[in-house]
Amino acid sequence: MAEAVQWCFCMNQTLSGVLVVESDQVTVAQLRDALNAERADFSIEVAGSLSEGLERLQRGGIEIILLDLMLPDSQGFETFARMSEQAGSIPIIVLSQLDDASLALRVVREGAQDYLVKGRMNTASLMRCVRHALERHRYYTQLLHEHREKGEARILNFLGVKGGVGTTTVCLNVAAALAQSGKKVIAVETGLYSSFSLHLQVSPALHSGDLLNGEHGTVEPWMVEKRLTWLPFGFRVLLAPPKEYVGSENRRGYTEALFRATASLGDITMADMPSSAWLTEADMVRVATFNVIVVEPEPLAVEAGREAARLLESWGVPATACGVVVVNRLALRTSVPVKEIREYLGFDIVGTIPPCPEACATAARAGKLLFFADPGTGFSVAMRELADNLSQSPVRTLQL
Repeated sequence: MAEAVQWCFCMNQTLSGVLVVESDQVTVAQLRDALNAERADFSIEVAGSLSEGLERLQRGGIEIILLDLMLPDSQGFETFARMSEQAGSIPIIVLSQLDDASLALRVVREGAQDYLVKGRMNTASLMRCVRHALERHRYYTQLLHEHREKGEARILNFLGVKGGVGTTTVCLNVAAALAQSGKKVIAVETGLYSSFSLHLQVSPALHSGDLLNGEHGTVEPWMVEKRLTWLPFGFRVLLAPPKEYVGSENRRGYTEALFRATASLGDITMADMPSSAWLTEADMVRVATFNVIVVEPEPLAVEAGREAARLLESWGVPATACGVVVVNRLALRTSVPVKEIREYLGFDIVGTIPPCPEACATAARAGKLLFFADPGTGFSVAMRELADNLSQSPVRTLQL
C-alpha cells in the first residue's frame, strides 16, 4: 500500500492536521495552494484511496478531513459512511463533482460539516469552511471536557422525534422546575418559527432571527443577552422569529455559534429542538451534556424514536449522553409499555409524563405553564422529578 504523501509547513508551531482523501492530482494541488494561501499553519497529508485514508486516520493526529466521494476503491455516499464511522467526531468536509442537493443533504444529516462542489469551490470558500469547522470542533471538544470535568448538566437538548409529541411543553416546564431550584436557566428555540410564543401567549418582539440568518457575521454573548426575554417563571428564553418573519432557512453553522454564546450566560442552556431543527445539527447534539429524546408511547412515535437513536449512534453520541422522556398526552389503548420503549430505543428512561390534556390546554390559553399554574398535579410532580433527574451527574434514570 502506498505511503500517504505529506507536506508540512513549519512557519507556525501549532499545525492543524489535515487529511485530504483525493485521487485527482489537479484537485490535490488546488487544495494545497488554497490551504497555504493565508498562512502556513496546516500539516497536510494526502491519501489517494479510501483504504489509505482509513489507514492514516488510525495513526491519529488528524483534526479535519477533506473527502472526495469518488475514489478508486469507493464511490458515492458509501465513501462518506465508511470514513465517518472511523472518524468519530473529527469534522469531515465532503468534496464532489456533483451538484446534487439530495446527496448534499444526506451527508450533512449524517454528520458532514459541509458539501462543496469542486467546480464552485474557490480559495475563500474552502478556507472559510475549513477554519469554521476547526474552530467549532475545538470549541465543542473543550466545552464538552469542561462540562464533564465540572460534573454539571450545562447543556440539555430536548429532541422531538416527530411533531406533536410535546417537546416544547416538556422543555418549558422543566426549565421552570430547574429555575425554581435556583439554577440560572436559558431556554433556546432552534426551530424556524417560535413555538414558545404560542405556548406563552407572547409576541416575540425580541428574537434570534437576524442572528441565525448571519446578518452580523458572528454571534457574541452580548448579542444573545440583548435578545433574551425574562419570563415570570424564573428563567429567560431566546425566542425564534414569529411566523411572519422573512429570513433565510440556510442557517447551518449559526445555530452552533448561538449555543456557544448562550452557554456562557447561565448555569444551564436548554434547547427545544423539533425534528425539523436537529436532524442536521450533529455538532449541537454531540456537545450537549445530555440529549433528551421526547416520544409518545404510540407505535409511530416509538418507531421515529428508533430512527433518531440510530442517527445519534451514527454521529458517535454515547448512550450515556442520551435518555428518553415518555409523554402520555392522551390515554391510548395502543400504548407501548415504557420498558419496551427502553429496550427498542436502547436508551434509559429519565422520565414519564402522565396525561393531562385539559389542564395543559387551560394553562396554555392563559399563557401560563402548568408547572406553575397547578403545582400539585401529577404532571407538575413528574416535571419536578424529571428536572431533578436531569440535574444529577450522572443523569439519574428510572428503574423499571
